[in-house]
Amino acid sequence: MYINLVVEIEVLAKPDMNAKEEAEARALLDCFLWAEIDKPTRNETIRIRRAGNKSLRLPDALIAASAITLNATVLSNDPHLRDYQWPGYAAQPCKPPS
Repeated sequence: MYINLVVEIEVLAKPDMNAKEEAEARALLDCFLWAEIDKPTRNETIRIRRAGNKSLRLPDALIAASAITLNATVLSNDPHLRDYQWPGYAAQPCKPPS
């Protein structure tokens, strides 16, 4: 499973996060592979944003573009990412822990 810097920032930017929660979040983030925002990912992000469909903000467009360039499926309960339609993009909802 991959994440990119957008996910890291979104997870760690929680306003009321205490030191223990931050340490746990960082430990969890370290379990993932990192998707670099390289030139192909940047170009795909530009295509998504240039398409005139502003349903994805820049952070979500970066996540979608990372998944497309890695041929990966996005796991998200966020309707903007889960329901987004774009060639080569796939998403499915996260299942809550049992």
